[in-house]
Amino acid sequence: MEHVDLGRRIAEARASRRWNQAQLAQQLGMDRTTLVKIEQGQRRVTALELLDLARELGRRVDWFLTPPPAAIAQHRGAQPEDYSTLPIDEELETLALDTTFLIDSGLLTPPARRHVFARPASRREAERLGAELREAAGLGDDPVRDVAQVAHSLGTLCFARELGEGDADAASMSVGETGIALINSSRAVGRRRLSAAQELVHVMVGDTYRTDLSVDRIDSEDQHEARIDRAARAFLLPERLR
Repeated sequence: MEHVDLGRRIAEARASRRWNQAQLAQQLGMDRTTLVKIEQGQRRVTALELLDLARELGRRVDWFLTPPPAAIAQHRGAQPEDYSTLPIDEELETLALDTTFLIDSGLLTPPARRHVFARPASRREAERLGAELREAAGLGDDPVRDVAQVAHSLGTLCFARELGEGDADAASMSVGETGIALINSSRAVGRRRLSAAQELVHVMVGDTYRTDLSVDRIDSEDQHEARIDRAARAFLLPERLR
């Protein structure tokens, strides 16, 4: 890994702790200008310094040495102040890195998406998308009883973590041809179920990275999210039950 990439990872971890450079430098017993040079990739980090950084920032050493998935990097932006600090963002990155490692090691043969669907451009197309997903999963006229199992059959792995009421409902991204959906299990069951269906739809239409802060906030100002929500509801229940 290049010094500039390592420096960026250090800045990311610092931003997630909501520390400024002076605060982290003080914790490390390091001059602030030294930390600035490290984050800018202008100074090499010794092994002992990296161990200290990992301890203070609550990360594994290998996290600093592994670039984030492209979708995560794009989501965070170019400047440290733009980096997402939501726990769900960090948890999803860890899941993506671990899944990639297991796939590359031959320890996991993940499901692959068998279909890629067009993004819905209207409410009618969203309803149709939900029906197409039901058909692809072979659901017939039955409601979806196990969202995670059906999502797996369509190429998406669902995970749940206790992330607290202040975090997002769910987030998703793709690792190669496999989708990863992370659901905040601090939410009520019905909300978790809808969030999982929404993330599945995001994956199936090729959205690179999405974090849903609250299903209650979806409104007409975000047409794409509103259509994803409509498609998810149409997916969960056949038309005769809606």
